[in-house]
Amino acid sequence: MRAPNAAALDERITRLEAKLLDNQRDLHTLLQKIREVSRLQANSGQTHKNPANDQAETMVTDKGKDKAVPRRSQRSPVMMVAVAILTGLAVGIAYFLVTAKGDPSALTVPNWISTIIDRFNGWVG
Repeated sequence: MRAPNAAALDERITRLEAKLLDNQRDLHTLLQKIREVSRLQANSGQTHKNPANDQAETMVTDKGKDKAVPRRSQRSPVMMVAVAILTGLAVGIAYFLVTAKGDPSALTVPNWISTIIDRFNGWVG
Protein backbone atom coordinates (compact mmCIF):
# COMPACT_ATOMS: atom_id res chain seq x y z
CA MET A 1 0.00 0.00 0.00
CA ARG A 2 2.97 2.34 0.54
CA ALA A 3 4.15 2.01 -3.06
CA PRO A 4 1.06 3.69 -4.61
CA ASN A 5 1.25 6.47 -1.99
CA ALA A 6 4.93 6.99 -2.71
CA ALA A 7 4.28 7.00 -6.44
CA ALA A 8 1.43 9.49 -6.05
CA LEU A 9 3.56 11.69 -3.81
CA ASP A 10 6.44 11.52 -6.29
CA GLU A 11 4.09 12.48 -9.12
CA ARG A 12 2.70 15.39 -7.11
CA ILE A 13 6.20 16.63 -6.27
CA THR A 14 7.11 16.44 -9.96
CA ARG A 15 4.02 18.49 -10.90
CA LEU A 16 4.81 21.07 -8.19
CA GLU A 17 8.39 21.34 -9.36
CA ALA A 18 7.13 21.90 -12.92
CA LYS A 19 4.73 24.60 -11.69
CA LEU A 20 7.54 26.25 -9.73
CA LEU A 21 9.74 26.22 -12.83
CA ASP A 22 6.92 27.80 -14.86
CA ASN A 23 6.43 30.46 -12.18
CA GLN A 24 10.15 31.19 -12.13
CA ARG A 25 10.12 31.57 -15.93
CA ASP A 26 7.11 33.90 -15.69
CA LEU A 27 8.86 35.92 -12.98
CA HIS A 28 12.01 36.15 -15.11
CA THR A 29 9.95 37.32 -18.10
CA LEU A 30 8.15 39.87 -15.93
CA LEU A 31 11.45 41.19 -14.59
CA GLN A 32 12.79 41.53 -18.14
CA LYS A 33 9.69 43.51 -19.13
CA ILE A 34 10.05 45.74 -16.06
CA ARG A 35 13.71 46.40 -16.93
CA GLU A 36 12.74 47.16 -20.51
CA VAL A 37 10.05 49.63 -19.42
CA SER A 38 12.44 51.23 -16.94
CA ARG A 39 15.08 51.57 -19.65
CA LEU A 40 12.52 53.11 -22.02
CA GLN A 41 11.40 55.55 -19.33
CA ALA A 42 15.00 56.52 -18.60
CA ASN A 43 15.67 57.06 -22.30
CA SER A 44 12.39 58.88 -23.01
CA GLY A 45 14.08 62.24 -22.43
CA GLN A 46 16.48 61.62 -25.33
CA THR A 47 15.14 62.96 -28.63
CA HIS A 48 17.60 61.07 -30.84
CA LYS A 49 18.41 57.62 -29.64
CA ASN A 50 21.67 56.28 -30.98
CA PRO A 51 22.45 52.63 -30.14
CA ALA A 52 26.18 53.36 -30.24
CA ASN A 53 25.75 56.05 -27.58
CA ASP A 54 23.56 53.67 -25.57
CA GLN A 55 26.32 51.07 -25.54
CA ALA A 56 28.93 53.65 -24.64
CA GLU A 57 26.85 54.77 -21.66
CA THR A 58 26.66 51.23 -20.28
CA MET A 59 30.39 50.59 -20.62
CA VAL A 60 33.04 51.83 -18.21
CA THR A 61 36.62 52.10 -19.37
CA ASP A 62 39.14 50.34 -17.19
CA LYS A 63 42.03 52.81 -17.32
CA GLY A 64 44.59 50.31 -16.00
CA LYS A 65 43.90 47.73 -18.70
CA ASP A 66 42.57 50.12 -21.36
CA LYS A 67 39.48 48.12 -22.18
CA ALA A 68 35.74 48.58 -21.77
CA VAL A 69 34.05 46.76 -18.90
CA PRO A 70 30.25 46.46 -18.59
CA ARG A 71 28.87 48.76 -15.92
CA ARG A 72 26.97 47.05 -13.14
CA SER A 73 23.28 47.84 -13.44
CA GLN A 74 21.88 50.05 -10.73
CA ARG A 75 18.66 48.43 -9.56
CA SER A 76 16.27 50.16 -7.27
CA PRO A 77 16.32 48.87 -3.69
CA VAL A 78 12.53 48.67 -3.83
CA MET A 79 12.75 46.43 -6.89
CA MET A 80 15.29 44.17 -5.19
CA VAL A 81 13.05 43.85 -2.12
CA ALA A 82 10.03 43.11 -4.33
CA VAL A 83 11.94 40.38 -6.17
CA ALA A 84 13.14 38.90 -2.87
CA ILE A 85 9.57 38.87 -1.52
CA LEU A 86 8.16 37.26 -4.69
CA THR A 87 10.89 34.63 -4.68
CA GLY A 88 10.26 33.92 -1.00
CA LEU A 89 6.54 33.60 -1.66
CA ALA A 90 7.10 31.18 -4.54
CA VAL A 91 9.45 29.02 -2.47
CA GLY A 92 7.17 29.19 0.58
CA ILE A 93 4.07 28.21 -1.37
CA ALA A 94 5.90 25.32 -3.03
CA TYR A 95 7.19 24.14 0.36
CA PHE A 96 3.72 24.43 1.89
CA LEU A 97 2.13 22.46 -0.93
CA VAL A 98 4.73 19.71 -0.67
CA THR A 99 4.55 19.40 3.13
CA ALA A 100 0.77 19.90 3.60
CA LYS A 101 -0.12 16.76 1.61
CA GLY A 102 -3.66 18.02 1.11
CA ASP A 103 -4.40 18.34 4.83
CA PRO A 104 -7.01 21.13 5.29
CA SER A 105 -5.98 21.64 8.93
CA ALA A 106 -2.68 23.02 7.61
CA LEU A 107 -4.60 26.07 6.38
CA THR A 108 -5.38 27.32 9.89
CA VAL A 109 -3.43 30.35 11.08
CA PRO A 110 -1.77 30.12 14.51
CA ASN A 111 -2.79 32.73 17.11
CA TRP A 112 0.68 34.27 17.34
CA ILE A 113 0.54 35.31 13.67
CA SER A 114 -2.66 37.27 14.32
CA THR A 115 -0.96 38.97 17.28
CA ILE A 116 2.00 40.00 15.12
CA ILE A 117 -0.30 41.35 12.40
CA ASP A 118 -2.33 43.33 14.95
CA ARG A 119 0.82 44.84 16.46
CA PHE A 120 2.15 45.71 13.03
CA ASN A 121 -1.14 47.38 12.09
CA GLY A 122 -1.07 49.34 15.35
CA TRP A 123 2.50 50.43 14.66
CA VAL A 124 1.83 51.45 11.06
CA GLY A 125 -1.29 53.02 11.78
